[in-house]
Amino acid sequence: MRTATASLCTWFRACLFAFLVGASARSDEPGPEQILPANTLGFVKVTNADAFRHAFEASAMVKMWNDPALGPFQKALRTSAAEVIKALEEDGFFAIYSIPQSQLAVAELPSNRSDLPHNRIWIIDVGDNDRPMLALLDRLTTGDKDLPPAKATTEKVGGLTLHIVRSAPSPKLDEPVPPYGYQPEPVAPKAVEPGFSAPASEPPSKPIAAAVNPGAERNDEVDFVWTRDGSRFLVGSDVASIRDIATHRKGRKDSLAAQPGFAKVRSQVNTPQTQVFWYVDIPAVLNSALGLTIPFDQESLKATLEKLGVNAIKAIGGAVALGGQHENLARTFLFVPGPKRGLLDLRAHPISLEPEPWVPETVCSYQTLSLNGDAAYEVLKAVLDLHQTGMLEDFDEDLVDPKTNKPFSLRKDFFGHLGDRVTILTDYKKPVTSNNIRQLVVIALKDPSGIEATLSRILAMADVKTSTRSLSGATIHQVNTKSAFGSALGGTLSLNQGFAWAVTDHKFLVSYGPDFGLLEQVLDAKGQQFGQSESYRKVAASLPKQGVGMSVSLPHDPFKAAYRLLRSHQLPIPYGYHITATENDSPLPLLDMTSPLPIPVDKLPPFTALAKYLSLMASQSTMTDDGILFTSFSLRRDQP
Repeated sequence: MRTATASLCTWFRACLFAFLVGASARSDEPGPEQILPANTLGFVKVTNADAFRHAFEASAMVKMWNDPALGPFQKALRTSAAEVIKALEEDGFFAIYSIPQSQLAVAELPSNRSDLPHNRIWIIDVGDNDRPMLALLDRLTTGDKDLPPAKATTEKVGGLTLHIVRSAPSPKLDEPVPPYGYQPEPVAPKAVEPGFSAPASEPPSKPIAAAVNPGAERNDEVDFVWTRDGSRFLVGSDVASIRDIATHRKGRKDSLAAQPGFAKVRSQVNTPQTQVFWYVDIPAVLNSALGLTIPFDQESLKATLEKLGVNAIKAIGGAVALGGQHENLARTFLFVPGPKRGLLDLRAHPISLEPEPWVPETVCSYQTLSLNGDAAYEVLKAVLDLHQTGMLEDFDEDLVDPKTNKPFSLRKDFFGHLGDRVTILTDYKKPVTSNNIRQLVVIALKDPSGIEATLSRILAMADVKTSTRSLSGATIHQVNTKSAFGSALGGTLSLNQGFAWAVTDHKFLVSYGPDFGLLEQVLDAKGQQFGQSESYRKVAASLPKQGVGMSVSLPHDPFKAAYRLLRSHQLPIPYGYHITATENDSPLPLLDMTSPLPIPVDKLPPFTALAKYLSLMASQSTMTDDGILFTSFSLRRDQP
């Protein structure tokens, strides 16, 4: 099927290819960020081809895949997924892995085409691999043998030759395609004299492209366009964009690199080891998205985004590196030059990132975050008001005692009692399965007695029955979710799950799982502490003492649970989708992911054969004057 636009311009593939390939650019030419325009929406660049390719192939993930224990599984997978592999080969998936020899970049630009919301550009330096690159372009031009051959024309721009590939007319595909989200205006039927039948409604008098974007160039029928400047290839779906970039291939003053947000993000995330860099202009993307027809009132949505503080984010970007001290290292920066509000204010206050002494060593995941209770209330209110204005105020009125007429304020009586920290713990009841995961949320409190009274009042209003028991001086309130909520929610909650809560020592603890062993361990506070464990000490050297968030994950049990679920034939693996219409004729597509990839799970080896490749993972976040910096990494294993 000749869909070169889909083959070359899908963000999923773009990002995947960008993470698999890359290299160092020639020093005598500007980088992709110097030739792309200032209005670039998004950007991904790989900077070091051979180094990144070798690092990827030496990573624990690839070593795991190449383990001899997976040999029978790989052989069976190649047979069962032959059609999928063939489709990837036809789309150039495997060819693009080895072709780039220097910088590779993928950019998202505003589109000059009426049928595309955005335009994606590939900038690929192939080094001495021009022959396979030309063969790939020829294959994409030739396309599906069942369709008429495409028509390729050329034009000269700034000394370069543009090759413009257009699909030939097809009996089934020659109708104009409406742009994404376009809804034609209904045409009223003409008045007719009695005795004559009414004529059919007429189509819009103007072409679709003119109706949507009168200044758009008519290149909607273009499959893709490409040109080359030495070893550098430019490939895209929009002729005007390729013309512009070809004209400025020696650089431009108003480039993406010259933008303050781009420069700030790059300065925060780049390290000497950076191999992949990405960037998104948040205001431009939001404006572009709001320009589409969406099932929300746009003014209300804009107001909500403002309350959530999203409009204060000017850019986001990150960098990735493989190898070295860490198995992988990723840094992400939110550029917020002004005051932080809403979501950004939730974690505005630095806290100690040392694990609390009551955290047991047996947890497989530890996460701690700073918390601003007032900001949490405002965020919740903004989100709920998007669906129904005044939901929290209605909740306050419902909790007024009809006998005493005592008022209630969720802001004051719940969020006002919260402290400055939230800690989330995870472990597994034995045996380790996906149904045996246990989670515990621990929220620091200002007023323990006040929060306990509020919770009792809410549960009484909801007529939820609890059983109580005492442990280490604390009262555990236990709720069976099946009996309390199962019928109301249609039985969607797990049959063997429940939740419990307790208030003690300026902590509000909420536990969920098949039992409450994790809650009991924390209340009992006996045994080895997580902060003193060997696992934590291994990652502590790479973590700061203070910040607004930190997490440590021991992947053995989560991977084991997921692996057992996969081998049990209970986990469908979708590999494709198609766009379907919605029942209410919404212009937004629905993704139907019902086609399972044929995974020969019976050929998978025992979990122990792969567990040796797992490594500790951690992340931390810190607040700066003009943003938030997130850093995540996994430790390199000495073996295998």
